[in-house]
Amino acid sequence: MNWRIDAPVDDFEPDTPPGPVTSLRQVLATLRRCWRTWIALASAGLLLGIAWATTVPALERASVTLLLAHPTGVDPLSAMATDLSMLRTRTIAEQVTSELHLSMTPSQFQDAITATPVTSTVLELTVQSSVDGLALKIVKVLSARYLSFRGDQLSSQAEALQQGYQERIDALEQQVHSLSQQYTRLSLGTPDERAQAGDVLALRSQVTSQITTLQQGIEESQIGTTSVIRASHVLDPARALSAGTRKRLALAGASGLIGGLGTGIAVVLVPTLLSTRLRRRADIAEALETVVVCTVPRVRGQRPVDRGRTVLAAGIQSVCRDLDDSGRVDLAVATVDEARWAPDVVAEAAAGLAAPGRSVLVVDLSAEGGMSAAVDRVRARGAASVPLVFRPEGPFPELTRGPLRGRAGADLDEITETAWLEAAVVLTLAPLELDAGIDELASWSTDIVMLVTAGRTGAERLGSLGDLVRTAALELRGALLVGTDRTDESLGRRAEPAEPEAVRATS
Repeated sequence: MNWRIDAPVDDFEPDTPPGPVTSLRQVLATLRRCWRTWIALASAGLLLGIAWATTVPALERASVTLLLAHPTGVDPLSAMATDLSMLRTRTIAEQVTSELHLSMTPSQFQDAITATPVTSTVLELTVQSSVDGLALKIVKVLSARYLSFRGDQLSSQAEALQQGYQERIDALEQQVHSLSQQYTRLSLGTPDERAQAGDVLALRSQVTSQITTLQQGIEESQIGTTSVIRASHVLDPARALSAGTRKRLALAGASGLIGGLGTGIAVVLVPTLLSTRLRRRADIAEALETVVVCTVPRVRGQRPVDRGRTVLAAGIQSVCRDLDDSGRVDLAVATVDEARWAPDVVAEAAAGLAAPGRSVLVVDLSAEGGMSAAVDRVRARGAASVPLVFRPEGPFPELTRGPLRGRAGADLDEITETAWLEAAVVLTLAPLELDAGIDELASWSTDIVMLVTAGRTGAERLGSLGDLVRTAALELRGALLVGTDRTDESLGRRAEPAEPEAVRATS
């Protein structure tokens, strides 16, 4: 027979309790669980948006459409770019603000204007203002001042061109005058001079032709500039644009709804994504290294509803019945988180275990001390038998030692001592903390179940509490889980690690 080692056997190291796994399912479960929060914030955003739209006055808008003619031979796109540049000049802004006595700087005025080239010759101007009727006044004055300013600029350009032509004409006329004098002198001279007079006459005719051409250019420039200025006018008169109340309400409401919804989802999801608190049955069972005996939905208020209380009580009773075979049951119900409704659960469980000839004692080590009132509520619901309740005196009952395991116990009165000795079941309700109380709890009970609220405790703390219970020689019989999600389909059992097949025999 031969032996073959397939894999080395590593020294076993206990795993650290797992942290929560963030997945799409967990995100959806969180949104479903906290739907009231993000729905409320989304509704608040919607209402705030509508309230803003109804209380804050809308900006009034007015527009005017201009037809802008351009000189012949000029590129239309380039000419329109020039027109837009002239519209943005400080001169126009200062003229309009001065005429209307506006308390605006030229930059602010220019920011309030929207110029939209519809075509290469059509320009639409839009102005908005928060003052009633002001936008319409601005757009009227703006269109007039702009057309006037544009006409002045075109006239100035034409005058500069005409002045250049005229200066050239004046120079040519002097040349014509000089040529005329030269022609007169040569025509009265010798035959050779008379022959040169013909050349001078021809040159004078050429200069005269140039003068005529320049004069025609001046006339064409004057006519063209005048026609461009006259052809540029208001195409569509100034008019106030409809505010669109319904559209504004819809947009404001939609914006508020989206903002509120985003805020609500962030408020719900960010703590979940960053938190290490456990919610799933499998995660809690893994952290405590035990089983989850039973689960109930979230408990609201100080006392659970009938169904939740009954299910949790049945879980405690199930653990007690499993321990019945060993004789007397000393079981501690330890609350990991604040659970003011825990006395009602323990009282119901104790009442279900109590029967004629079978006594049950409940030891109340909780800080609130509501066990007696909880037993009275069970009696009022018609329970056939109710347990006896013992609560130690003093400000810190959870630090009171019990009579188990040979330890110096609490001072029990005669009735309580008799009930302790005769009880078939002793249920002890106590908080479970890391810093104190575990040794005292071990003097009251030999077994323990932990009452855990989903989403309240992290993996590290749960794992430490489980280790603390085991170091105190208490048998952890399981956990009762409150506040589970409907989407949690995991088992409340700890996954057992598979033993490695380290050594295999082969023949």
